[in-house]
Amino acid sequence: TSWNTAANWSNQPGGAGGAGVPGTNDYAVFDSNSVQACIFDTNPSIYTLVIDGYAQTINMNSYDLTTQREMILASGAVTFTANGNVTIGTDYVQTAGTFTSSYNKTFTVGGSFSIPRTAGAFSRFSGSGTSGSPYMIYDIYGLEAINCYLNNGSVYFRLANSIDATNTVNWNSAAGFLPIGTSGSIFQGNFNGQGYVVVNLYINRPSESYAALFGYVYGTISNVGLVNLNITGGYQTAGLVGTLANWSTPATVTYCYVTGSILGSSMVAGLVANSYKGTISNSYSTANVTATSGTAGGLVGQSHTSSNTITDCYVTGNVSGLSQVGGLIGYASVTIIKNSFATGNVTGNASNNYVGP
Repeated sequence: TSWNTAANWSNQPGGAGGAGVPGTNDYAVFDSNSVQACIFDTNPSIYTLVIDGYAQTINMNSYDLTTQREMILASGAVTFTANGNVTIGTDYVQTAGTFTSSYNKTFTVGGSFSIPRTAGAFSRFSGSGTSGSPYMIYDIYGLEAINCYLNNGSVYFRLANSIDATNTVNWNSAAGFLPIGTSGSIFQGNFNGQGYVVVNLYINRPSESYAALFGYVYGTISNVGLVNLNITGGYQTAGLVGTLANWSTPATVTYCYVTGSILGSSMVAGLVANSYKGTISNSYSTANVTATSGTAGGLVGQSHTSSNTITDCYVTGNVSGLSQVGGLIGYASVTIIKNSFATGNVTGNASNNYVGP
């Protein structure tokens, strides 16, 4: 049924139609009493849009949507296809349903942007996710949407251009960007920045582990720069990757760099906080790194096993920690290091051991 038909709208749940088409001062609510699909046949401009228990489809049909305040997908199995421009005045909050935004249309959020780590929940890409036709990412919303494609070792992403992440300071009740992947839902794919940069990324999650652009990685990260980032986290905090690989699964970081500031509790680093079976090469960090209660490294916080290799990397940022503090690596166990160095200042607690370049 069409949006722009008064008979399709009620002013109470389950009520009779005919209340009129929602306007700029109205809440538009799709709830469990709504049993028909919705097709746009106009450019709605409303106060707030709420999906609450609705299990049908909404197709914008190339029309535009503007909300003065929030757009909320709270519950229900809605399938929302946004093939027109979307302008949200304040917050976009999604905890249910699927939302697909056309990459060649604008999608603008004035306040917070929050999506779940649920397969396919939010997408804003071109391509099909294969090696020959990778998902192309055009903005910070598409970058965050990688969180909807975790635990998949055959998915490919590329940056199509540089990304402005300035508005992440307003996301998730000031917690900022939600790191891509965590210990239970891991990024296992291939991400290639193609030489582009992500600017002004903000993460403020001091009680959370794996605070980084990529929280947990078993795949490959390459050819991306993170410029002027500001990250605060807990255990295993870094600029690019919180945890890289595990004891049996290799992972790779190559041709990547980080600038800005990083603060965490322990196992904190400029590039990779914790590497198990990782290959890190041709990468660098100029970020200043601070660990408040433990290990800190300018490039890598902690490196385990002889399966780890660090080649052609360098650090110029300053590093401060409590113990096991190093300009290049905070703590390394039989790690192979080639053609790599650090020049920044290193500060540790004088009463603790293992502080050096």
